Amino acid sequence: MKISIYKLTGQSQENYTYIAESILYIQEQAKNKVKAFFERVPKTYDSEKYVDECIEILSQKDTRIRFEQALKEFITYVGNIMPNPQANQFKKDIHFYGKIYQIMRNTYDLTGTSVVDVSEKVKQLINKHLESQGIEVLHEPMSLYSDKFDQLLKRKKSNKAKASIMEHKIRTTINNLMPTNPVYYTSLRQRLEKIIKDRKQKILDDIKLLDELDKLKEDLDAEAIAKKHNMQKEEFAVYKLLKTQTDKAEEKLTNASKEIYSKLEKLAVIDWKDKRNHQKIMEKEIKRKLYKLDFEIEEANKLANEIMDLARSIL
Repeated sequence: MKISIYKLTGQSQENYTYIAESILYIQEQAKNKVKAFFERVPKTYDSEKYVDECIEILSQKDTRIRFEQALKEFITYVGNIMPNPQANQFKKDIHFYGKIYQIMRNTYDLTGTSVVDVSEKVKQLINKHLESQGIEVLHEPMSLYSDKFDQLLKRKKSNKAKASIMEHKIRTTINNLMPTNPVYYTSLRQRLEKIIKDRKQKILDDIKLLDELDKLKEDLDAEAIAKKHNMQKEEFAVYKLLKTQTDKAEEKLTNASKEIYSKLEKLAVIDWKDKRNHQKIMEKEIKRKLYKLDFEIEEANKLANEIMDLARSIL
C-alpha cells in the first residue's frame, strides 16, 4: 500500500507545495548570489575566455572570500535536497561554479579547507566534472617553475589572463623567498610594482607586460644569479647586505661575503637558534670581518644583526 507523501509528512498538498517552492526559492537566491560576482563578464557561458575573466574578477583576496561564502551557501542548500530530482535544475550551475572555484584555488595557491567539502554529494558531482574537464584538484602550491604551472598558463586564452596569473605567482614567490635574501628580493618586488604601474598607465600592453614578467621570473632564481658572481646563493645574500652599506671593490666584498658565510656555516651547530651565548659568538665573528672592511662600530653592530637575521633563514 502506497503512503501519500502528504500523509507521511503530515502536510496538506497545499502546504507541501508551498514548502517545496520556498526551498527552491532559497536555493535560487543562493545561486544568484554566486552568479552576481560575474555579472559584468560577457555571457559566453562556460567558454575558456569566460572562465579566464571570472578568475580575473576573483584576483583580490576579499572578493575570493565573499565568493567562497556565497558558493558554500549554494552548495549546502543543493546538497540538502540531493538526490531529489529537484536538485537537477542546479547541476549545470554546480558544475560551472565548482569549476571556477577549483581553477581559482589552483591559480591563487589556495590550499586550505575547500568549501566543496560541506556536501559529500555535491563534492562528488563537482570532482567528476573537473576530472572530465582535465582539471586537477591541487593540495599544494605550484612552483613557478613547475610543469603544472606551465600547463595552467597554457590553458589561458588571453595574454591578460596569463599576465594576471604570472603577477600573482611572482609576487607570492618573492614574498616566500624574501627572508633568504631580503635586499635582492626587495629590489625584485619594487621592479614588479614598477611593471604593474606601467601597465596601469598603459606604458606596457599585455604582450610587453608578459615579456617583462618573464624576465623577472628568470631573475627570481637567486642561485643562477649568484653563480654569475662566482658565489653560492647564501654567500650572495650576505654580499647583497654588505653592498648596501659600502662601496668597497667587488672582489673585496665577494671574498668577505664568502668568509662570513663560511664561518657562520661552521658555527651553526644543532639548535644554535635557541642558544643565545652561541649566537653571540657568531655575531663577534661577523663583526671581526666587518671591522676588516673598515666599518665603524655602530655600522658593524647594525649589519651584524641583519646578517644574523639572514642566518636564521638560510642556516
